[in-house]
Amino acid sequence: MDVIRRLLGQVWNFAADESPVHYNFDGEEWSDDDWRHRFNWTMTYDKTNKDIYLPNGKLQQRTHPNIRNYSAIALQKTHGGILISSHRNNEAEIETYAKILQRYIPIDINGKCGHLWKCGTQYIHDNCFDILNSTYKFCLAFENSLCRCYFSEKLFENYNNDSLIVTTGGVQGEVSVTFPHGTVISTDSFQSVDERDEYLAALHMSPELYVVRLKDMDKYYSGSYSSVHQNAMCRLC
Repeated sequence: MDVIRRLLGQVWNFAADESPVHYNFDGEEWSDDDWRHRFNWTMTYDKTNKDIYLPNGKLQQRTHPNIRNYSAIALQKTHGGILISSHRNNEAEIETYAKILQRYIPIDINGKCGHLWKCGTQYIHDNCFDILNSTYKFCLAFENSLCRCYFSEKLFENYNNDSLIVTTGGVQGEVSVTFPHGTVISTDSFQSVDERDEYLAALHMSPELYVVRLKDMDKYYSGSYSSVHQNAMCRLC
C-alpha cells in the first residue's frame, strides 16, 4: 500500500466516531503497520484516551422547564418498545437481549435483525421517527458494540422524542456517571435481568410511573451534533 508522506511541520489527526470493532468491516487497511506512529493527535468519543474530545452528542439542561401535558403523552402510547438496528450478528447481541425483553413488554424489532424498516432512508434520522412521539413508550438505543464511552447517535438523535431511552452502551456503570440522573435507563444499573425487565414492565403498565420518568428526562435536551462537532473543530484549530 502506498502511504502518503507527512510534510514537514504538518499535523496529522486520527478521527474516529465508530467503535474500534467497526473499522474491520471494510478491511483492516486502517490498522496496517505502515500507518503506525504517523498520527500526532487523536480525536474520538473516548474522553479517557484522546487529544480532542468529539462525542456523538451531548445532553444539556433546559434553562426553563417545559410546561406540557405529560399524562396525555403517556396515555396516547399504544406500543411498548422499538429497536431499529442497522447491523446483524454484532458482538453486543442486541437482538438476543431484545427478545428476552419481549417476555415482559411488547418489543418491535426492525431493521437488519428484524422486520424490514421501510420508512425513509437508511442512516437518515427523518420524520419516520415521529412514531416515538405518538406510538412507542421506549426507544431501545442498543449499541452494536460495548466499548468504553461509546454512545452513538441512536441515543442522542432520539433523545428529544417523547419516548424513554433504554441503552446498553458503554461499559459497566458508565451511564450513571455520564448522563444526568433520570435521563437514560441503562440495562446494567440493576441487580439482575429480572429486576431490570420488571422495572421496564412497571413503567409500561403504569402511566403515573411513566410520567415521572418522562418529566425527569425532559429536564434536559440533546443539542445538535453540528454544535458538538464545531466545538471539536475549534479545539483542533
